[in-house]
Amino acid sequence: MRSVFLAIATVGLIAGAAYGQYGTAGSAADQAGKAAAGAAQSGVNAAGKAVEKGANAAAAAFTTEGQAKNKIEASGYTNITGLSKDSYGVWHGKAQKDGMLVNISLDTQGNVKTE
Repeated sequence: MRSVFLAIATVGLIAGAAYGQYGTAGSAADQAGKAAAGAAQSGVNAAGKAVEKGANAAAAAFTTEGQAKNKIEASGYTNITGLSKDSYGVWHGKAQKDGMLVNISLDTQGNVKTE
C-alpha cells in the first residue's frame, strides 16, 4: 500500500512539474495571440517590420491618388479615370477590365470592387 501511495505521489509531482513548465495548449495559443497583439500595438508586425499604429494604418497606405491608382492597376484594371476619395477614405472612379468600363472603389483595407 505504501509503494502504491509513493507511486501516485511521484506521478502527481512529475505531472505538476510538467504542467507548470509547459502550461496547457490553450495557454500557449493565448500567449502567442497576446504576443502578436502586443507587437501590432508596438508598431512591429510578425516579421519584425515596422508598421503604422492605429485604426487608420490601412487607409494611410492609399493617401494619394497615385497610390490608389497603383493598387487598382495591380488588381487588373486599366484606363483608370476620375479617382476621388470620399470622407470615409474610400477611393471611387472608373476603369476598364476585360474590355468593359466599370465604376470601381478601393476601400481602406485595399479591396478593389466594382460598383
